[in-house]
Amino acid sequence: MKGLGRQASFLAIVAVMATAVVGSAYTLWYQDLSTTQNITTATLDARLTCAPPTDNESSQWPDAGWGPPFSAYPVASILKDVASVSVAPQSAPYHQVEVLVSNAYPGYAFDCEVHISNPTNLPWHLEDEKFLVLQCDQAGNNCVPLQPPPAAWTTTCTTYSCQWGNQGINPPNYPQGLDTWSPVYALATNWKGCQVHLEDNFVGGSIFVGINQSAKQNIQYKIVFQYQVNQWNESSWNGCGQLKPGATGPTLSQLH
Repeated sequence: MKGLGRQASFLAIVAVMATAVVGSAYTLWYQDLSTTQNITTATLDARLTCAPPTDNESSQWPDAGWGPPFSAYPVASILKDVASVSVAPQSAPYHQVEVLVSNAYPGYAFDCEVHISNPTNLPWHLEDEKFLVLQCDQAGNNCVPLQPPPAAWTTTCTTYSCQWGNQGINPPNYPQGLDTWSPVYALATNWKGCQVHLEDNFVGGSIFVGINQSAKQNIQYKIVFQYQVNQWNESSWNGCGQLKPGATGPTLSQLH
């Protein structure tokens, strides 16, 4: 919509916590139009859906040959059936996915296959993504964000993935280093720049969560995945991982 107003963007928040889930989402649409013609604008939107998660209490969990992060959270030598993961029923407008995890423990992990789809005819690029991890009391209240220091307690992205925290149940010199080892580890596909130009098309990937030895008892951890999509002609990206010349990319740092 260049020439018609400021850029439009949509932000959705997905929350995952150990015993309950709270999510929220909202749309930002700025317009400043001046014309004698009637104008109808499309709606910028995205939907994140999650397939029933797979966890490492199952013999179907990928073995060490798959490499990290699966090898860092292996199946127990004696299979347990303690924790449970379920995807809460979703309803329109699909701006959040609730993954419910109960009876989690150090070493537990799950992987959720994800689709981020475009329910409208307005093309978009996925502009940015990040994790926010909150530590709350047993009732899920009085939450505080976990953030640096330590250095790993923030979102960092490589070509193919974005992660938060330390990967692995124990620190390398366990029990040393346990006080700075993150209680959870979260990993998502790096969708930055990826575009969905056609209605009902999607980009796919996964979200992985592992529970570390430093997780405290009687605590709820809320792992929040935030992502933003922007209309294609206002995006900082040409395609997946391809910033436009001179672009620095957006930031979600204001979303605390």
